[in-house]
Amino acid sequence: HSRGWRLLEPKLAEIYPYMSLAFPRRRSEMAALVSAALRDGHTEIVAVGGDFLEEAVNGFFDGDGSLSPMPCWPSSPQVMASAS
Repeated sequence: HSRGWRLLEPKLAEIYPYMSLAFPRRRSEMAALVSAALRDGHTEIVAVGGDFLEEAVNGFFDGDGSLSPMPCWPSSPQVMASAS
């Protein structure tokens, strides 16, 4: 991952101590990572990297087009970054 991300990650961890990170290896993995994060209870998703943004949004929907389950309790954000 880029040098910039290595500098940013500790600062984010101070603000969001319970955040999870996921780094997709391929564009096709992003939607599945977002859907999994939502199902795990994450209510805030941060996608970094323009090439992956559309795929990240797709993760909010399941196969029949309805929104993925979003629980009502607070959680820490799931941060996903692309290598672009």
